[in-house]
Amino acid sequence: MKAQKVSSLETLHPEFREHLESWLHAVQQKFPQYEFKVLETRRSKARQKKLFSENSPQRWVTSFDGSRLRSMHQYGLAADIGIVNRSTRKSVWDSRVWRTIYAYIPPSVHGLEVGVQELSHLQLQGAGAQYRDGDLSEKYIKKLGLTLS
Repeated sequence: MKAQKVSSLETLHPEFREHLESWLHAVQQKFPQYEFKVLETRRSKARQKKLFSENSPQRWVTSFDGSRLRSMHQYGLAADIGIVNRSTRKSVWDSRVWRTIYAYIPPSVHGLEVGVQELSHLQLQGAGAQYRDGDLSEKYIKKLGLTLS
């Protein structure tokens, strides 16, 4: 698989996809002045390795996602979200906007959690607690029937 970026929701684990779609619908209804875009979903091993080696300077990939060889993205349990202001057509990276959105539409209510160091990264609720020593626990992988990209 190439190191290209994938943004299709179809590549996500079905449970995570359902929660993410629910949250995206809710935020779009509450904040019509913004367009919410899925920037990246499932990641190949090559893509993760590329981000790891580059520690990508792109604003939506922080050291959290680009600094380890395994990512929730590789299991289809994470997505990076972008916000575009509809009137200016500019991307919104202001953490105050993200925090306001999360205050009104908490990801946890939709079965999601926010990445540890990256406000634009959403993952399946509880997945972060299953991450140890650079990978998800085998028990969790089996429970969800996950496959690594």
